[in-house]
Amino acid sequence: MQHGTCATFTCGNGICEIDHVVDYAQTHETTLPKLRGLCGSCHDRKKRGHHYRVNDDGTITWTRPDGSSDERTPRRPAEQIAATER
Repeated sequence: MQHGTCATFTCGNGICEIDHVVDYAQTHETTLPKLRGLCGSCHDRKKRGHHYRVNDDGTITWTRPDGSSDERTPRRPAEQIAATER
């Protein structure tokens, strides 16, 4: 699981929801590699048609309902701390 911040591309909010990357109804699996942390707003956004995937290199691609997408590399703890000290 990523380190403390929401898994979306532009969000830096803290995690308050644990989300199945692929809907549980499809996989019937709950394992750490298949979960990501989201803030409440981004979790709600996913319910409204946004979706994401975790790529083999660890980046996360978020896709909007219109098909456009963004890719993000989750911050590591040291990067997170440095960002808050600025």
